[in-house]
Formats: sequence, structure tokens, C-alpha cells
Amino acid sequence: MHILIVEDDTVSRLLLSTTLKKLGYEVIATENGRDAWGVFQQEHVPMIISDWMMPDIDGLSLCRMIRAEDRTRYTYIILF
Repeated sequence: MHILIVEDDTVSRLLLSTTLKKLGYEVIATENGRDAWGVFQQEHVPMIISDWMMPDIDGLSLCRMIRAEDRTRYTYIILF
């Protein structure tokens, strides 16, 4: 399963990414909501783990943008 990580703090992003990869997940890591939105537009991502507060597009705005999309496959979102 692909998991998209959206975290502007480098250490937190690397720690979460490394942990999920060790558990066998395929991880795409981005540092802001704008980059994450671009990834979401390009491919299906069944799960997103996103920071709440980030520059450009924050986690809540990203969540709203994703929910506004008319997609047949659901994406689970965890905000932290």
C-alpha cells in the first residue's frame, strides 16, 4: 500500500518514512501541502498522514481539497 506523508519538519518526516518503510509500506514523502496535492493529482494514494500546520497549504485545507475531488476510490487521511 502507498502512504503519502506530508510533513514540513525534516526529522519527523524522515522518522515516519523510515518506520513505515520498515513495516513494508511504499512511502511518498512531501514537505508541504502543495507538493502533496501534486502527488495526489498524479496517482491514487489510499492513505495520507499529514501535519496539521504547514506553509502554503495546511493539513486541513489539503483534506478539504481531497474531499472535494470526485473520485471512485476513497483516501484515508490522518492529521496530526
